[in-house]
Amino acid sequence: MSNVDSSSAPPVLAAHSLVRQLQTEYADIYRTLQEFGDYSMARYAAQLFPAGYKASEAIAKAANRVAAPIFGKKLASEIENQLLSNAAVSTASHHGLFSHLSIFQGDVLSACGAKRSSLQSAVVFSFAGVRLNNPSYPRGIEFNGKRFPLFSDSMKHTSVHFCPALDAPGWKRLPEELQRQLSPRKQQLLSMTRFSDQVSLINYEMSLALAPLACPIVYLSAEDIAVELLSSELMQDTSVARIMLNAADRAAALKMFEGVSGAWSSDGKGSQLCWGVSEGKRSCALRVQGDFLIGEDIKVELSAQSLIDALRRGEIYPGMLITFLLFLEHGIVCQGGFYQVAYLPEMKTRFLRYLAHSADSETLRKLPVSAFCTGPLFILGSGWRALGISDLILDTEQTLSHLQRGLEQLSFRDALILGSHRIYDMLFSAEKRLTAVADLSLADLGAALIAF
Repeated sequence: MSNVDSSSAPPVLAAHSLVRQLQTEYADIYRTLQEFGDYSMARYAAQLFPAGYKASEAIAKAANRVAAPIFGKKLASEIENQLLSNAAVSTASHHGLFSHLSIFQGDVLSACGAKRSSLQSAVVFSFAGVRLNNPSYPRGIEFNGKRFPLFSDSMKHTSVHFCPALDAPGWKRLPEELQRQLSPRKQQLLSMTRFSDQVSLINYEMSLALAPLACPIVYLSAEDIAVELLSSELMQDTSVARIMLNAADRAAALKMFEGVSGAWSSDGKGSQLCWGVSEGKRSCALRVQGDFLIGEDIKVELSAQSLIDALRRGEIYPGMLITFLLFLEHGIVCQGGFYQVAYLPEMKTRFLRYLAHSADSETLRKLPVSAFCTGPLFILGSGWRALGISDLILDTEQTLSHLQRGLEQLSFRDALILGSHRIYDMLFSAEKRLTAVADLSLADLGAALIAF
């Protein structure tokens, strides 16, 4: 670790140093801190669901179609109606079982905000394109201090999107406490054909324990939503359809979005427009060559019917950029984490530049893209210990008590500092880390915030 700041600064000075680093490296987050720093976490959660923004009928119906086979027609219809009245959705999460502590607390924050905004559910469009070996641990679940892998190491490069469902032996690899809680849903879960769908239902069932402080959390695969939307749009004259089908528009878009995080770069990183799916069910990068998307064993003509057929067969799926452009195009207010709050405004800026003065641009211009939900740490037990899903399952009453106290007594500023400290190594490269911050315990930092 670099010794950029070797002084043995007391905890309160370390907290100040961390805030200054956020100001320098994460300007959008720092602006959020300036605006909402003194808010209680309860008040902050509520503002994540601004009134007046309604999703398009097309994306609301797409969410219904994705949700219905998992949750049933009643809840799917409720989700559709909710999006038509309030378009706020978390897009910060990887599509895995509640495990990664920062992601879990971000989901709970969004769910608390949904509850305080009188909504029925906290909708999460979670990204299932991540591989099983991602640091967020979509391969299994972290529970009570122990990791429970659900898939063999040989599948570590497989995307969640393509994982087969857990079978009966796989079910037994879940923590026993979780098996007991999910036992009423066991047969339904084992009848599913995709792990992705099982994740959605298991997370929903676990989130019911958050009542009455938070709404149930509904995970829907962002890729599934995007496939539904794009398959329909390719038969219409929309901005995203023109990018996919019109050579001149496509060339302009490839140049416009090059280098944006989540898109593609000239040195071969990322995938242009869509990702391909290899025979081993692994994601593979595609490149536009003339009127085709080409990569490894995949070649898809950039025509409406060829793309629709490939999407429906599961041979390709929209990349992160196209997925977010679809969400923006359909009015979704995306709630994100540290990285998304940096790259989504850039995507929007370039999308507006691409659209120029088209009729689509004015509505997009007004759409918020800096809502920040995944990063603050606010569910804290004794000794400032951050609480996760196992705490909620094993000691529900006590965890809800800590959640309520965090909502009412912790400021957004303090929760952000605590959360930033916990993922400090992820936020800052080795040469930028401050020893005085990195060596500080969460308990010492928490105590320092009282005098901050």
